[in-house]
Amino acid sequence: MTAKQRTIRLRRMLESYRGQLLGEIAESMRHVRDESRALHASDVLDRVERVQEEDIDYALLGIKAGTVRRVDEALRRLDADAYGLCAECGQEISDQRLLAMPFAIRCRDCEERAEAIPRRQAPPRSPVLFDERYA
Repeated sequence: MTAKQRTIRLRRMLESYRGQLLGEIAESMRHVRDESRALHASDVLDRVERVQEEDIDYALLGIKAGTVRRVDEALRRLDADAYGLCAECGQEISDQRLLAMPFAIRCRDCEERAEAIPRRQAPPRSPVLFDERYA
């Protein structure tokens, strides 16, 4: 496969994924809007449950919107001929990794190293999970 063919295939994949996410966001927004209208006609317990569900729905919408931004960034990297190259080591990110995570900015090895650093720098956790003195 030529570099141009690979770029075309990757662009189609990213744009398809972006379109799918935008469709899911639009559907979720319609669902939340419809549910909030029905909220006024329900009893107190139903309202409390629905508010909790809305919180979850909004959190999921935020995650999806963040993913759309990451896909947009990947498309910009594709336009700049930097897509698919590891931001750390400069090596090509495997197609398998890009298919699984189209917005990946690091190869698997560099990502594993990057994820390990915060764990090493984090303060040690206290072995006490619950202190009865404060209950």
